[in-house]
Amino acid sequence: MAQRAASVSPTRATSAAVQVMMAAPPLLNSELNAHFPDKQQRKIYVNQTLSMAQVASARAWALNRLVDRHPATSLALLDDSSRRELQELLIDHVSVLHEDIGSLQKQLSQILSKSSDTLAANTPIPIPNPEGAAQTDEDWQERIRRVHSSIEAIHEAVATLLTSSPPDRGNDAETIEVNLRTSLTQAQVELQALDEELHKEVLQ
Repeated sequence: MAQRAASVSPTRATSAAVQVMMAAPPLLNSELNAHFPDKQQRKIYVNQTLSMAQVASARAWALNRLVDRHPATSLALLDDSSRRELQELLIDHVSVLHEDIGSLQKQLSQILSKSSDTLAANTPIPIPNPEGAAQTDEDWQERIRRVHSSIEAIHEAVATLLTSSPPDRGNDAETIEVNLRTSLTQAQVELQALDEELHKEVLQ
């Protein structure tokens, strides 16, 4: 039924890195030049970072597709063995995705401005699960939806900050950086909670 999650290498994600021909300087051009004065090093960093974001996005989409294929009605028809296989697949994806986001967060810390490193940016949105409330059959599925949403926001923000930015685009780099930090924090918190939830018991 389910197969264990295959590793996703950054060098194999969407034609490796999206190597962008800079038609206009990226929003973080000054930060990139400051940290990587050598043009080749700068190019390697940008391509590597974009690739890492794409890998995380691809795995988040894979998790989302598992939710689509296993709604509550379909899950109820699976035998115990199939449920365990699905659970192991989900755990594998979540574990690797957690590592992916941690690595991307560390990578981005080299160039994100100190001014965007605010308390608000590092505070996750409270997860809707009141203390003492019973877990429902669809909790893990809803959490995966939120993980997917956060990681897509990360992917978009990374691409916006590191690739060409037309002058008329009107982007505020600092606002995008703050939102990116918030999405990274949110994804990490959701993934940790999801991992703990998936390890509790066989999916219901």
